Amino acid sequence: MSALLPLSELHNVQPEKVRYWVIGDTHFGHSEIKKHTRRPEDVDARICRNWRRLVAPQDIIIHLGDVAWLFAVKQGWIQTLPGVKILIRGNHDSKSISWWMKHSGFAYACDGLVMSGIYFSHRPSKHLPAGATLNIHGHCHNRWPRGLRVYPHCRLFALEYERYEPRIISSFVSSINREKPFVVHSAAMQAIRYIFSWKKV
Repeated sequence: MSALLPLSELHNVQPEKVRYWVIGDTHFGHSEIKKHTRRPEDVDARICRNWRRLVAPQDIIIHLGDVAWLFAVKQGWIQTLPGVKILIRGNHDSKSISWWMKHSGFAYACDGLVMSGIYFSHRPSKHLPAGATLNIHGHCHNRWPRGLRVYPHCRLFALEYERYEPRIISSFVSSINREKPFVVHSAAMQAIRYIFSWKKV
């Protein structure tokens, strides 16, 4: 399969056998993130091991951004992982969209994607684009409670809460929608939303 598979062709790959996954904030090679989020020392190996165990070569996996430190990308870590990979660029993914598609093993890269009524983004999105009713985002890690909804339509995917495994998208949505939202005081929520309005956060 071509490493530059156009997004329009993703559904043409044996659709009855394709599963759709989500993952994000892998931060491969980023030692500081282990301290900030209390990740285990072997977290990179653990994520890769789980990815290889769960994802088949024909599956489609959406990465919510903050992939890796550049040296890990250049060493080909992403290319060794199975699946047709789509990148939603995060705040640490500073290279251009074309660079990510050409050099890193991603079939497609963008800054936001609507698929099956879900808007996939790196940060929580205040507004939903046309055709979306839900926003699955990363970025917050386990610094926020799993059930915190920055906006009512937002759902946080954090590897720290998912045992460092990718999740089947439909299963993730079902499980997190069943959970009771984490409610904070309105003033605190306004402060949280203000923080996420900063582009550099």
